[in-house]
This record gives sequence, C-alpha cells and structure tokens, in this order.
Amino acid sequence: MKKYITNIFVVLGILALSACSTSQSLQEYYVDNSENPNFISLDVPASILNLQEANLTKTQRQALESLKKLNV
Repeated sequence: MKKYITNIFVVLGILALSACSTSQSLQEYYVDNSENPNFISLDVPASILNLQEANLTKTQRQALESLKKLNV
C-alpha cells in the first residue's frame, strides 16, 4: 500500500513540474518589445467591431460588452 501511495505522489509531482510553462506569454512579449522601434502597439476602441446587429448568444453578447479596447 505504501508503494502505491508513493507512486501516486511521484506521478503528481511529475505532472506538477511538467505543467509549468517556460514559453513567453503575450503580456511578456508586449513588455519585452515595447522599446523596439519596429514594434507598434495600438489600442483600438471595441466599438470598431460594429457587432450590434450580429446574431450573438447571450453569453457572447456579455463577452462583447465587457470589451473596452482591443490591443493590436
């Protein structure tokens, strides 16, 4: 029984360590490139999407209403 529990903890430990990602997030990319003269970041109002007449579900409409600006 002890071996079984030990094996479970080893597997959980391996899963926990492998879940950590070393890839760069989108936020880190923006921060790292903000000083680069070839990098352009613009904030665009969400109203530019013009989706008022789109056929959206209630959940999609709530998500759309939560947008204030788009970063491109």
